[in-house]
Amino acid sequence: MSILRLGERLVRSGAITSEQLDLLAAEQKRSGQRLTQLVVELGFASPERVAETVAEMSGSPYMPLQQQSIEEGLAALVDEEVARKHQMVPVRRLENRLTVAVANPTNIIGVDQLRQSTGLDIEVVVSPEGHIADAQDQLYLLQDHRGQIEEQIDRAEQAMAEIGDTGVRELGAVIELVEGLIREGFRRRATDIHMEPEERLTRVRYRVDGVLLSGPSLPTALHTAVMARTKILAGLDIGESRLPQDGRIRLEIGRKKIDLRVSTIPTIRGENLVLRVLDKSNVVLGLDAIGMGEQDLENLRGLLSTQTGMILVTGPTGSGKTTTLYSALSSLDAVRNKVATLEDPVEYELPMIRQSQVNEKTGFGFSSGLRALLRQDPDIIFVGEMRDGETASIAVRAAMTGHLVMSTLHTTSALGTLPRLVQMGVPVELLTTSVRGLLAQRLVRVVCESCVREHRPDPAVVRRLGLEEAPPGLLSGQGCDACSGTGYRGRTGLYELVRMTPALAQAFGAGRSMGELAAIAAADGTRFLRQHGLELAAAGRTTLDEVLRATADAPSPDRSDDDATTDQTVTADGSDHA
Repeated sequence: MSILRLGERLVRSGAITSEQLDLLAAEQKRSGQRLTQLVVELGFASPERVAETVAEMSGSPYMPLQQQSIEEGLAALVDEEVARKHQMVPVRRLENRLTVAVANPTNIIGVDQLRQSTGLDIEVVVSPEGHIADAQDQLYLLQDHRGQIEEQIDRAEQAMAEIGDTGVRELGAVIELVEGLIREGFRRRATDIHMEPEERLTRVRYRVDGVLLSGPSLPTALHTAVMARTKILAGLDIGESRLPQDGRIRLEIGRKKIDLRVSTIPTIRGENLVLRVLDKSNVVLGLDAIGMGEQDLENLRGLLSTQTGMILVTGPTGSGKTTTLYSALSSLDAVRNKVATLEDPVEYELPMIRQSQVNEKTGFGFSSGLRALLRQDPDIIFVGEMRDGETASIAVRAAMTGHLVMSTLHTTSALGTLPRLVQMGVPVELLTTSVRGLLAQRLVRVVCESCVREHRPDPAVVRRLGLEEAPPGLLSGQGCDACSGTGYRGRTGLYELVRMTPALAQAFGAGRSMGELAAIAAADGTRFLRQHGLELAAAGRTTLDEVLRATADAPSPDRSDDDATTDQTVTADGSDHA
């Protein structure tokens, strides 16, 4: 597949620009890398968009693997060396037909080799390279790890009993156990690994799809050893247990490099440990992939195409704000524009974007950093968070003087960001002229496709969602190995996008109530968080229980202010009146 054909198709589809294609061609000639790699590495298009284009050109179906459960028995059918050499992974077998996901559908040699070795008919589907690598790890590496944790715990406990505390940090069985606990978290797709000391044991828990799931229990005697080994890996002081510490671990699992952000804190039972898994390859960056509806996506792209103004994303911690904003940044033309960020911390590195990490201890905070950044001649600025009035005021003025500014706030609704900024000291008249869009979001778990079934919801949940009856076609997962018995696998977003129209700006400037502002936003086509959730539940993507859980604090369309009081108004001085 030639660089010219694929590149031209990407340009015609709007995935990349002609200027980006010229840069890709020059870089491909210099480095010899494939276009499919370069276009993703440089942030011009998402892996999913590239794979979809390759599938269209080859006439093969496109299959995202992130929601697919790979049959374990296929590991014995397809040799790992062959699968990795040809960037392919078996997905499912139906009688004499084997479905295989490939990155390059023109790789006839690999497909023929597989056909001969298995004696089966091969059905080729196209998937992103990263999806295939993840599926290979799940199939060949991580599934073999099941059931080994308890054995590792027993070996570590026995070894410690034999040698005592001497040299425990370097004890091979403890090293193996720590690695095993991390691998188990990786196998479960955990975003966080918790090690929590109790009186008689240490609990290990994994946060998967936003929910904490129980893991193995460690004997109390192993807690100190596990903490010491983890601190060594993270470069922390193993002799300090009275103060919190933060560090970072970089390691390889299979053929994948991941980062772990390490945090310790003393408790009355001992030191508590949390490992945040930062797996860049597992983060889907691309506005097409975050679960936003077509109309909201079109409106957001329109807001991002403006040269000035402010776009604010709001939601609680863990609601996916960073992924949304990184996806927005990756969609921008960084060839023609200078894009710069201020973050705390920089979680993932983005190609061709100038990223800076603030450090309050050295005086490089958001407000001082933003002042310095404005002297760097940026076109587009991302400020990690509006933490204080000074930062908010500088950002608003930057948005009014030729910059596109993006940032985040912690409020429960999109419209709730407006009174919050007024309370932070930003004049109402500046907000009405600088703000272009407000986006609130939540994350809900997706029904596991491997164990999906029809579902009758609890009538109490239906009533709490304000429904007279449950919509037809509801689905849920009954629990299986693929979803660790939860019935859910993966998450998707709920979105509430409000555009600052002239009517909305005039109403906000006049001090109208939040209920009235919500009505104006609804007339402009705003779909509120709970509405989006109910649509996803009716489509079988999630459940009513998930919608209720994710939107419990979110005002409904007729109660859209941050405190859920429709008769609240906000005056120019930021005070609330009922």
